[in-house]
Amino acid sequence: MDLRVHLNDVRAAVPLFTRDLSYVNNALIRPIVAYINSKKAFIPINCRVVKRASEFDGSWTIFDSGLMDDLSRETYEAFARDIVDYDARTR
Repeated sequence: MDLRVHLNDVRAAVPLFTRDLSYVNNALIRPIVAYINSKKAFIPINCRVVKRASEFDGSWTIFDSGLMDDLSRETYEAFARDIVDYDARTR
């Protein structure tokens, strides 16, 4: 599955104190939030998720098949790739 998401004029924030994010995840999400807030109008996100058809056997939802976890991971990696590319271009 190819996933293409276009974010238009978004703003993000990370709460200072939250139990939902671990210390490591909190540190990893901050550069992404800064990248989102630095872009004024448009952020394209393109990623690809590949799963075997057998992984969907017996699952009723995207959570049961693990598709949501894969989508989340690939979207994060696409953001991280864009941030690295953006930093390289601005130097």
